[in-house]
Amino acid sequence: MTATTRDVQHPLIDEALTIRSVINEIVDSARLAVLRALRDLATPTTQTDIANHIDLSRQAVSPYLAGLQSHGFVRCSESGAELTAGGKLLLEGMEKCLYSISTEQLSSLTRSAHPLILLQQLTKSPYRLRDVQTTANNLPSKATIRRTLTEFVQYEWLEDDAGQYRITAVGSDVL
Repeated sequence: MTATTRDVQHPLIDEALTIRSVINEIVDSARLAVLRALRDLATPTTQTDIANHIDLSRQAVSPYLAGLQSHGFVRCSESGAELTAGGKLLLEGMEKCLYSISTEQLSSLTRSAHPLILLQQLTKSPYRLRDVQTTANNLPSKATIRRTLTEFVQYEWLEDDAGQYRITAVGSDVL
């Protein structure tokens, strides 16, 4: 486990969950909209009500509910679906994150471990692109690092000072 990987043991199904992966699954799909609908609508809520609330078909909602249920975030019964305590905590945490950064930015950070490793590395000191790869283990190719640094500059998480990248206050807050 690296400094940016947070594995937790699921208390109900005794399965290891990687927090980064769970966040990415939620933010990179309509699962977040399903969680929000479950919070906003009366409980238990039918798939049809969820579908109408988030403008998806009932058939499209079903696999999202199944995935959320398999992680223990949703409880489904004949009367409908509702958030579990874990689902409420997950949604609350996601909403706090999304208050500061966009879903696109959160998705960018959680697609793989590399963006977080890179951003954390830049908290130690500024680096030039050619030096970044030697600063941490398991970083991707130079092209991927360049693309990630460019994205971070666009998000205002880094400053590019004549080819030397340094973290901004916004970037520090993201961590």
